[in-house]
Amino acid sequence: MTRRPLCCGPDDALLEVRDRMLARNIHHVPVVDGGEIVGIISASDIDTLYRCPYADLSRAIVADAMSAAPYVVSIFTPIEEVVRTMAAQRWGSAVVVDRKRRVRGIFTTVDALGLLAGLTVSHRGQSATPS
Repeated sequence: MTRRPLCCGPDDALLEVRDRMLARNIHHVPVVDGGEIVGIISASDIDTLYRCPYADLSRAIVADAMSAAPYVVSIFTPIEEVVRTMAAQRWGSAVVVDRKRRVRGIFTTVDALGLLAGLTVSHRGQSATPS
């Protein structure tokens, strides 16, 4: 999990957020308003808006492209539950919040792959496919 991830507001300029994402090589940014999570913006959300022939990205704000219903989990949610849900729902990230719904981190598919890689070290020699 990335602790204290880059966050943005729904009224932030989309191109500025995209530039910050590119500079940090990240693909998901929680969107907060009044300290609470209200959405998530991903690189693919921005790409989708970019391909729209009628979109004026120079005037676009985060709310124009964000997903308003991100996968949000408590800091106490077991990692097994998070990973299973992400896989089942095909979500690229989970926003981790505390009891007051303040963002404390973000867990992405890259983090999940890191966990998997760590597990494979203890299971060397086993095939990824069943025999």
